[in-house]
Amino acid sequence: MTAPPSGPFTAVRPWPVVPPLRPGECLSSWLARIGREYGLAGEQLLGSDGPAATETGVALDEAPPDELVAWLARKTGQAPRRIRAMTLSGHVPFLLNGVTPPAACLVAYVAGTRLITRPAEPIVKTKTLPWIDRTWMGQWACRACLEADEAPYRRLSWHLPWTLTCPVHGIFLTRALVLPGRTWSVIEERPFGRATPEADLLRLDRTTHQAVTRGVAETPTGRIAGETWVRLLRAVIEELAYVVPDGSPRGAGIAELWADVGVTPPSARERACPYEALPPRFKLRRMRAAALVLERARSVLTDWMDGNALPWLDPEADAVRRGLTRQGAGSVWPA
Repeated sequence: MTAPPSGPFTAVRPWPVVPPLRPGECLSSWLARIGREYGLAGEQLLGSDGPAATETGVALDEAPPDELVAWLARKTGQAPRRIRAMTLSGHVPFLLNGVTPPAACLVAYVAGTRLITRPAEPIVKTKTLPWIDRTWMGQWACRACLEADEAPYRRLSWHLPWTLTCPVHGIFLTRALVLPGRTWSVIEERPFGRATPEADLLRLDRTTHQAVTRGVAETPTGRIAGETWVRLLRAVIEELAYVVPDGSPRGAGIAELWADVGVTPPSARERACPYEALPPRFKLRRMRAAALVLERARSVLTDWMDGNALPWLDPEADAVRRGLTRQGAGSVWPA
C-alpha cells in the first residue's frame, strides 16, 4: 500500500473563491482582489496557513520566494510559472538580469550594446539596478485603463519606468492610488508637466510595450527580440548622459538632438544621476531624446553614431553608411 504524500503543502486547502487573473496583472493586485472576497488585506491572506511573507504590498511583485509561489499555486490552482510571471522576477533572465545585486547590474546589462558610442567605451558611471526604481513601483497607472476596468487593478508593466505612456490610449501615465477590486484616485494630474505626449515618444513606448509584453519589438524595418530591445534602449539612455556636446561630429549630433527635444543638454549633475533616480520630468527628457536617437539611427544621413547596434535597426541604411565610410566619409564604423 502506497503511503500518502507528505511535505510542507500536503494539508494546503485551496481557496474556494479565486477571482480570475486580469491581463497583465501583478501579484499584489491579484492577492488584494482575492483578499477582498474574504474581507482581508492581501498580506493577511498569507498569514493564514502559508509561509510567512517577508514582503508586503507591491514589494511582493519583485521576487517572492519559491516556497510562497508554490503555496499560492496550491491555494489558487494556478501554475507556479504563471504566478512567477506576475512579478518582476518573471522577467529574469530575458528582460532583466535580476532584481537585486549582483545580478542586477547596469554594466553587465548593457555590456556590448551600443548605438551612439563604441562598445569599448565605459558609458556607465554610477551603480544602479537597470529599470528598477522602487519609488516608482505602485505609484503609476493609466487613468483611461482604470476607467475601462470593470474593477480596477494594477498592471505589472506600470511598475518600471521603461514606458512613460500608455500604448493603448496614447496618454501619459499618472500618479495614482489604486485599491485593486475597489477604487482608484489620481494623486498628481500632470507629473510630467504637460498633458499630451509627443508622437515620437508614443512610437517608442508602443515598441517597448511590445517587447515587454510579447517578447518581440516590431520596428519599421523588422522584428527585434524583446530582451535585445530593452537592453538597447537602456544603453541609449546611458549614452545620452555620457556623450557631452562639443565640436566633434558626435558632440554636434548630440547638441542638435537636445535642441530638437527642446531642452538644454543635461548638466554634469544630471548626467551623474542614473535614469532610475531621475524625477519624472527628467526621465521624460531622457526618454524623448532616446526616441529621437533611435529614429535617426535608421537614416543614412546620420553619420555620427558609432555603435554596433545600428545594423539591428536598419541593415540597409547601415550598409550604405559603411560604404560611405570606406570612401572616406563619415565616422569610423566598427566591423
